[in-house]
Amino acid sequence: MPGKVRCCECGYLAIRNIETRQLSEVEYSIRATRKFPEVHTPGLNIPVYVVHPICFRMESQFLEDVKSCREDNATEFFRIIEDDRACSEFTEWKHGWTPREHYEMDVIATMKLEAATEKAAREAADLALKKELESNVDRRFRTQMLITGCVGIASVFATVVASVILNYPTWTARWEAIDQQKLDEIRIMREEIKAIQRTAPPDQPK
Repeated sequence: MPGKVRCCECGYLAIRNIETRQLSEVEYSIRATRKFPEVHTPGLNIPVYVVHPICFRMESQFLEDVKSCREDNATEFFRIIEDDRACSEFTEWKHGWTPREHYEMDVIATMKLEAATEKAAREAADLALKKELESNVDRRFRTQMLITGCVGIASVFATVVASVILNYPTWTARWEAIDQQKLDEIRIMREEIKAIQRTAPPDQPK
């Protein structure tokens, strides 16, 4: 919203054509020379416009100001349009454009801005969603790798345990055979010791 603006620089400033009753642009010649065009006929000059300022957007403060402006009073007309005022409806005047054309272009510009804003918001949302999906995929991949690793370790452990259980009888038999062999060796050594003792001469008396 502009700070201080003047109606004479606004594209929504309008005057009414006396013949057609249509709202018209306040022409450059009127703004620059502060004179209104007339149709000259023999013995009569007919004004083209009603000398009364009109705001195409019906700005409230402007409407209050023109209440005291009498028609055909050029001095009041230019005083009102040249006063500094705060206005939320101001749009820069483009030479040759009617107030309606200014309005239509402003509407188009607003629609384009809204469309661009919506597009930017949609692209930002799509990008955020894409990043979230990629993050979820990466998280699922890491989880799957962890599960696969745990399953692999569990499988190896289970294989080792199963091997131990399946081979336990064989290992037990081997351990028992080893133990029996040691017992037999000990028994043989004892018998040899006893045989040696039997064959040894008796000790001589001192």
